[in-house]
Amino acid sequence: MDDEITNFLLSRYLRAVRPPPQNSAKAKKLGGGSTARKSPIRSTNNEWRMKKTPTH
Repeated sequence: MDDEITNFLLSRYLRAVRPPPQNSAKAKKLGGGSTARKSPIRSTNNEWRMKKTPTH
């Protein structure tokens, strides 16, 4: 009985816990990709703005 209960609880626990890490990993990939792409663009925009302001 104890083994069945522990297996049942473990299976439910693992099922409940597994989806969030997968979703967070996907979110990190999407978010990391978008932020990684945005940060260089922002830095280049800042560089261009800094270069343009002294020329004007």
